[in-house]
Amino acid sequence: MLSRLPAHRMAHHGVVKSNQVITDFDKLTIWDSLMLATTESRYEQPQRILSEKATFRRHEAEMRHWLDYFGFADPTAFAMSAGDKKVLDIVRCLLLRPAFLLLDEPTAGLPEDLTEKVMVVVRELAAAGTAVVVVEHDLNLIWNLCDEVLFMAEGHVVLRGDPRSIRENRTVVEKYLGEGHV
Repeated sequence: MLSRLPAHRMAHHGVVKSNQVITDFDKLTIWDSLMLATTESRYEQPQRILSEKATFRRHEAEMRHWLDYFGFADPTAFAMSAGDKKVLDIVRCLLLRPAFLLLDEPTAGLPEDLTEKVMVVVRELAAAGTAVVVVEHDLNLIWNLCDEVLFMAEGHVVLRGDPRSIRENRTVVEKYLGEGHV
């Protein structure tokens, strides 16, 4: 069972998690922040991470792709806004090429255009075989993104099914959603 493993062991199984509350590296540029995600464990020593040119060359094209896709104009700058930091966190997850991606409110606070870009990437990852779990309070996003929904309340699964069956369940609608979400 994965949940009993320490984080570094889960990572070896390809499990990658975004953060709901963004913890960023305030003193690192966008490039340097992305380099942390691509640096092999043998280079995970502070004095070697930022000087590893071979790692940068191996991942530069992919990093540039994601930076261009999400509209980061200057990778030598610092991510200042909460939205930029959230997208940067997602890009770090993508650079790790997860087998199992856990996204905790991946679009909270993002403008509509970035929300759609994130969802396009999530759909593509899932279609390519990556298992993706999204924890999200934006039900419209869930209805439009997910094939299967586990509707939870107070820490317990209330109902499991496709989005349509969840939205049509009278108990869920009456107790939790209200008529505006069906």
